[in-house]
Amino acid sequence: MKPVVQFGNFQILKTKGKHMPRRKYQRPEVYSWKGKGGEKFWKAEWRQYIEGRPKPKHRAMTWPCGRYTKAKAQEECDRLVHEETGGQLRPDGSITVQEFWDQVYFPTVKLRIAPNTEAMYGSWWRNFIKPAIGSTELQHVHKAAADAILNGMVAAGKSETTIGCVLSLIHGIFA
Repeated sequence: MKPVVQFGNFQILKTKGKHMPRRKYQRPEVYSWKGKGGEKFWKAEWRQYIEGRPKPKHRAMTWPCGRYTKAKAQEECDRLVHEETGGQLRPDGSITVQEFWDQVYFPTVKLRIAPNTEAMYGSWWRNFIKPAIGSTELQHVHKAAADAILNGMVAAGKSETTIGCVLSLIHGIFA
């Protein structure tokens, strides 16, 4: 049975097929793990890419369940990975697409783009993307949601160029 995804007033079947490729810098997820002595821990594993090394270094860390909640262990993991990789902290999947746009994506992107491009991104966001998935949590956005946005634009008679530009912006937000 295929899982059902609620999208506005519609129910969409989530397709099985190609998934997004693995990225070099991922946000490791904390999971429950039992040690040799039977004690329960929160564990996270990740790869550390070191300049000049052909293969990444495997890293792991554990936190005792008795002293850490899963959320606290995830925060510690994020902090540790941030220190080791020197990269930006990854946003939590529980924030909405609107919050991600306002706090992370658009402030960063508008430093690198021209004023006209900034205006067009804002227009595409307000008119097409925000009404469809703005209130959805990042972790619940699927390919079907992007397809629904583009199919709605086709049904509304939008130009192929506009549809392509909105698709490009969606790729930029979720890449």
